[in-house]
Amino acid sequence: MSNIFEKSAVEQVAGNGDGIEEVSSWPEAQPLRRELPPPDPYPIEALGAVLTPAALKTHEVVQSPKAICGQSFLAAATLSVQAFADIEIDGRLSPASNSFISIADSGERKTATDHIALAPVSKRQKDLCKEYSFSQAEHDADVSAWKKAKEDALSGANKTQGSKKRALMDLGPEPEPPINPIFTVEEPTYEGLVKSLVIGWPSIGIFSDEGGRFIGGHGMNSENQLKTAAGMSKLWDGSPLTRTRVGDGNYVLYGRRLSVHLMIQSEVSSILFGNRLLTNQGFLSRCLPCFPESTIGQREYRGVPLSDTHEIKSYFASMMGILETPLPLAEGTKNELE
Repeated sequence: MSNIFEKSAVEQVAGNGDGIEEVSSWPEAQPLRRELPPPDPYPIEALGAVLTPAALKTHEVVQSPKAICGQSFLAAATLSVQAFADIEIDGRLSPASNSFISIADSGERKTATDHIALAPVSKRQKDLCKEYSFSQAEHDADVSAWKKAKEDALSGANKTQGSKKRALMDLGPEPEPPINPIFTVEEPTYEGLVKSLVIGWPSIGIFSDEGGRFIGGHGMNSENQLKTAAGMSKLWDGSPLTRTRVGDGNYVLYGRRLSVHLMIQSEVSSILFGNRLLTNQGFLSRCLPCFPESTIGQREYRGVPLSDTHEIKSYFASMMGILETPLPLAEGTKNELE
């Protein structure tokens, strides 16, 4: 009998006169993973009188997939309104916050679309940062004056403990710093996210057109991903954040909001959605994903100044009206939402 291992790789041995028979070829190989079914149409018409026209106009001009346009505008709007309202379902209140994951490979114009949708958010954050620089300079002067007044209140050989106490009570506590106005971040650690919510804006978003930086970053590595995902899930639920640390002390954070929009490529999505820990923990079930069919090779250049169109102007004005509204803060607090 000839050595069967010397036969062609496409031959299969099944038996002949000696119990061995040759068959012409192996069965056709089957893929280890099933193909994804075609995506359902994105319900872009459900986004309302402001977001739908803006998303459709962006799709028309930029020619990124409709789903990417819908996700970008819905996520930007969610970030803008989450500080002002909650959702009531059957008497239960939940944050208006949400988490979005948009999957599209390089060349689908994710970044161009996201920049248009986030233009009002970027404008408001830039304006607040300018105001913050002046407020911080004023705060530094106030602290210097307060420290000098405190020194004067405690000085003097003839002052009793009671008179010093009264002087300090009259002086009041050290001036508090202004609120840090950064409310969009790309790849925070969980500790950095919580620190930002302690000293900064109470309504923030993790937004990245290169979401792989966050998924592959320090906050989501094997040692930290459970902590990060669990903490983000608590914010998604609207639960207070509690922390007890030697360096930072003890605190409970109420009235904080977080939305997320990560734009990732298909290879990165396999890492994310294939992560059993994130699935079992419930993080992925709190995300709204989309994976539209590609529009690459189907686009012709359209020289339309998108920012001058009625749809985008209306969107920009509506968003700025929301973003420039003073935050509804709980009485006696500087950064806790009511």
